This record gives sequence, structure tokens and C-alpha cells, in this order.
Amino acid sequence: MKLKKKVLTSTLAAGLVISSISGLPLSSKGVFDKLGVSVAHADGLPASANYLKARIKKVHDEMSPSNKAIVQAARDQIKAKIGSADPAELALITPVWDSIVSKMGTKASDYPAITKENVLNLFLHLAMNYDDQLSFWEDARNDESIRAVLDDLLKLGGINNGLAGVDLGHVVSLAIGLEAAGKGALNGDYSDSDASGKIARVKTAIKNYLNNNEDDVLAKALRNAGVTATALEAVLNNFENHAAFDKLKFAEIAIAYTYLNVLKAENPTTEGPGTGTGTGTGTGTGSTGGGTTMPPVDKPATVEEAEKAIADAKEKLEDATEAEKAKLIAEAVKTAQEAIDKLATVDFSKSVKVEGDVAKLEIDAAALKKQLEDIAAQVKKLNDQLKELDSSVRPLVVELKLDLGKNEAATTEIPLLKELLDAAKDNGVDAVVVKVNGVELAISPELFAADTTLTIGKVDKSSVNVATYGSFASDVYSFEFTSGGQAVTNFSTPVEVRIPVTAKNVDTELLTIAKIVDGKLQYVGGMYNAGTGSINGLRSSFSTYTVVENKVSFNDVASVKDWAGRQIDVVAAKGIVEGRADQEFVPNEKVTRAEFTKMIVKALGIEDVNASESFTDVDNLDWHKAAVATAVKYGIVNGRTDDKFEPNATITRAEMATIASRALTIAKDYAAVSDVDAALKAFIDAAAINESLKSGVALAAKEGIVIGEAGGQFNPNSDSTRAQAAVVIYRLLNK
Repeated sequence: MKLKKKVLTSTLAAGLVISSISGLPLSSKGVFDKLGVSVAHADGLPASANYLKARIKKVHDEMSPSNKAIVQAARDQIKAKIGSADPAELALITPVWDSIVSKMGTKASDYPAITKENVLNLFLHLAMNYDDQLSFWEDARNDESIRAVLDDLLKLGGINNGLAGVDLGHVVSLAIGLEAAGKGALNGDYSDSDASGKIARVKTAIKNYLNNNEDDVLAKALRNAGVTATALEAVLNNFENHAAFDKLKFAEIAIAYTYLNVLKAENPTTEGPGTGTGTGTGTGTGSTGGGTTMPPVDKPATVEEAEKAIADAKEKLEDATEAEKAKLIAEAVKTAQEAIDKLATVDFSKSVKVEGDVAKLEIDAAALKKQLEDIAAQVKKLNDQLKELDSSVRPLVVELKLDLGKNEAATTEIPLLKELLDAAKDNGVDAVVVKVNGVELAISPELFAADTTLTIGKVDKSSVNVATYGSFASDVYSFEFTSGGQAVTNFSTPVEVRIPVTAKNVDTELLTIAKIVDGKLQYVGGMYNAGTGSINGLRSSFSTYTVVENKVSFNDVASVKDWAGRQIDVVAAKGIVEGRADQEFVPNEKVTRAEFTKMIVKALGIEDVNASESFTDVDNLDWHKAAVATAVKYGIVNGRTDDKFEPNATITRAEMATIASRALTIAKDYAAVSDVDAALKAFIDAAAINESLKSGVALAAKEGIVIGEAGGQFNPNSDSTRAQAAVVIYRLLNK
């Protein structure tokens, strides 16, 4: 049975490749997430067919009866040809066959199962792979010749133990990579307009991924075996133009068009960045750029509804599959969190008094303290019920949101009284959130030890020559804290700022919060939240801020463009990475410990200029001083010795993975991996990882922050490049 599972996942991978070339990525991170399953690793997942079946069924259910008939006819045409190959049919696969033969060279005898008949049989099974029951893939799994040819192809491609060296984690990585490439080409626009053009762009993007990606184990193995995207496309064109398969092209087009409709339904647009029209049902079309679309705004659940959702989930768990259990738990947690978010939002719009050009909030501290106690009681009740459902569920996040609504005043003053902050802390509040005119600040209740006043002002944009740096994507705001009668500009605990994006048709991944200093912009990061239409980022100091779409270009990234180009663009746009010279990123140069430390600190938005360190090789005037001190303060990076940081030393892949994992656990509250060996089993050189770094690499691998290289190797002791570091930071940002 173990061999069967290995064969199935490998066959599914081949099917994903071929289906993607025809314009149909059949798997998406979003679908896995909706099933409540982490897609970054294979541990504990049931057979991958279950997930792909769920995705394919969704497309199947959306398809019209006439298009289903076309697909069925195409499948029947191909199935009838299986086992009756003749020279004319063998010629169909000549593009791939010639490429494979070239790769085998004089060692063809080492791969006895790679015959033209077997390769044709493989293509006949998978060329028209759409089937809501996966019967073609099931047939392929049980076909000895297909298992044999796949085994030899993988060995030819560099996976020494063939099918035994491929597991679900590799299939999932390929699926996510193909989906990301396809969706990136669509740029968030899943409308019906120019559908044929969209499909063509998806094909091109996926071809580029398959032909050039160096990090994807399966894509690289197939490419190394001669099964390149270019050769695959040529074979499919032969199939489509062959009289025996006259319905194939129509079937592929029918599926691709339907898939666009599924994506459109999954990514409806509401008011916010982008364009489009709603249908009145929350399934309109539109784009926010960067592959991000605005979800519908649902009515938050009440505590009573959350309790019912938890109870219903508990009742269904006993007979549920592992995937169904994960989905039930995830939905119950989501409903409970929505209920607490709603309960902890206090409408203060009628408590704001405008005097001249200043709006002031008046707070009844005693009443609010009582409300906090009530919220805490409800939170405890839901947390207890969730723990009964699943002991590993994290406690619900409690944000006390003081919603001041909208006002036209230039400045708004909000009192953060010490007794209120103390009450929030005593009642388990994670953050006190102030919201006015759509802008939000999330503040730790432990940040201030005295009565504090927050002042939020709207600033004239004309004071900044933004054209030099990018284009405005929001209004400009000033933020000031006064505590105990003294201005506070630096914080021991970062404050999260959430600024609403007002610009239309922007690339949301290239949005960054920018600090305005002397009329110039300093990019300080932040991530776009499609649910709220804002960009959120942590800040350890306050001044005047705006949001900018920042397009950065380097003239030396062509060699890594296909697997790291977008990632470099995004992290550079946010000011996290910089070139070593004007327009030169030097992607293949080794990244230093100081460089990667600064990247991590800036990505998390936690740089503390007041943090201290005691390394003899880090001076106060060094460009990396604050980043190193901050990283040490949070325990994210350690020195090489007690008194040496070695800022200019290179950093290995295992060290980079471990630092990224510490960022996940310390800054993002991820739990360490319980079974390190299981998480590392995909790497054939796991034993070469230093024992002190294994747990860190395991978490990074589990969460998809790092993946293996050719032949299932991790190469833990190889030095990391600047391009690889940018990819790791990009993945970390998206956690």
C-alpha cells in the first residue's frame, strides 16, 4: 500500500503538470486552506486524491451540461486509444520523446521502462485528465507500465530512488507553485472579459515556472528528464490537432473557462482598491492587483452562533475524516473569533465632540471596564469550548476596538487612560485598537504606564514630492503619543498601524507603508489585508505616514527572475532588501549575517533603535547595529560566540531556516514542530543538519518557508544567496 500511495502522488503530479499547460491549474492554496489543512508539508495528510477530487468536483459542478458532454466525449476518445498505439500515434509524442532520448544519451539501458510506447501510454492517460472521479488517475495508478516509466523518468531527472523519493509534499509544492504562477498572470482579474487572453497568459506563466523553477523538486526532476513545458505544449498541440482527438481542445477550453468562473466566485470584489461590478450576491468581478481580490463582507457571528457552531462541529467530529475534522475545527474557530471581534468592538461615534478643527473622544472608563469584564467572560467560555473540541487550538485573539466613526476634523484626540489600559490587561485584552476615519492603531495595553493621549492628524499631501518615490495609495497621517505629559516617539512594544488604501488599480503586493522624514519617504513595510482594504504594519516609532505603491527595478536579476524575480520586487518595494549598488541586487552573491538579520527585523517591523547588544564586532555607527540589537533582544538571532556576532560572515541554508523559524515562533506565535524527524523526512541529507538547527529547519520546512533542492536534498551547509534570502523573506511575509 505504501508503494501505491507513492505512485498515486507521482501520477497526480504528472497530471497537474499536463493540466496546467492546458491552462487549468487544478489545485490552489485557497482550497487547501478552506479544507482546514496546512499545505506546506505532507505530514498527517490523507491521500492527495481527496483534495484534488474536492477541487475538480467544484469545477465539475460549475460546468454546464453541454460542456460536461464535450469533456466526456474527449475522455472517451482518448480512453479508446489506450493500448492500441500505432506509428502515427507514437509520432504525437515526438517532441517529448526526442527530449528524453537526448537526456538519456548513452545510458538508455539504465532506464528500461522509458520506451516510446510507455511514454505515449502515460500521455494518453493524462492528456485529458479532467474527471470528477479521477478515474483516469486511478487507472494510471494501477497500470504497471505507467508506474515503471514514471519511476525511471524520476530517476533520470535526478531523484535517485525514483517513485520512492516522491511524496505528497512534493506534489503540494508543485500544485501551489503552478497555482501561484497562473494566478499571478491573471493579476486578480477573474472576469469573463478576454478569457482566451487570460488562458494564454496562464499558459505562458506556467511554462516559465516549469521550465525555470529551481526550487520545485518535481518540476526540476521532470525538466531534467526532458519533460519540459515547451515539449509538453508541443505534444498537447499534436493531440489537439489530431483527427482522433478532435474534441480535446474544446474540452480543455471548456474546463479553463469554467475554472475562471470558479475563481471569480471564490474571489468576489467589494468596495475597495480595484475595479469591477458586484452582482448583488457577493460574487462580482474585479481586481485589486497583485492577485488579491476583496472578499464579501459577512455579518459577524454572535456568541450564541459561535457556541452552536462549536457544538455542531463536536457532534460531527467522530465520524469525520482527518480533512473534515480540520475543516470543522477551523470553521468553528473562525466563527468564534468573529463573534469576539464583534463583541469587543465598541461604537464611540456618538462620544466624539468636535471643537473647531479638533475632535475629542470622551470615555466613560467605569462603564467600559464593566464591559471588558463581560467580554472576558464570553471569551473564556468560547476558549474552553474550543479546547474541548481540540486541545491544540490557540486562544482567541481579543482586540478591544474603540470605533470613533468618521469626522471632518483635521485632528482627533483619543485618551488612553491608565485605568482603562490596566483593565484591558487584567481582562486578557491583547490589544486596544483605536479606529477613526478608517485608520486603526493596535496598541498593547502594557505599553504605557500613565494616562496617555493619542493624536491622529490628516496631513496635506502636497508637502511630499511623492512622484520621486512612487505614487500615493492612501491619505497621509500623523500619529503622536503623549504619556505622562511627555511625547513618546519610540516604543518597547511595537504598535500596529492599519492605513486604508484609497487608490484604485494598484498592485497590492507592492504597497508599503512609508514614513515621511523631511519631505522624503522611508519605506517601512507592511502587508495588504484584502478583508479590510488596508495595509498593516508594526512600528516601533511614530511620525507621519502614508501608503505608497513602490515599484523597484534591478538590472541584474534576469538569471533568477523566474523563481525569485517577483519575490525580490516585493521585498524591495517594502524597503526590506536593498541593492548593493544602484539598480544592482547581485542576487547570486552570498547573503551576510548582518544583511539577513536586517531583512528579518524589517520584515517583522520590530526594529528598536533603543535596543542594545554587547558584541565587540558591532559598532554604534554600523548600518546594521539597530537590527542586530533588536534581533538579539527578541531572541531571533544569536551571536556566533558570546562576544562576536560576525556580521560579515555568510549564512548557511540551515541557519537561515532556523532564524526564519524563530521569527515564526517569537513574532507570529507559531508552535515548534513536535516530530522533527517526520518534518525532515523529505530531505535525503537531513542527517547533515546540525542538531542545534534541526528543529528550526523542521518548522521552516513544515510551513513552506524553505524547500528542498534537486534530488530531495536540502543542502543545509551551503551558503545562502541574496535571491534565496529574498524568497524566504517573501514567504515569511505571507504567513
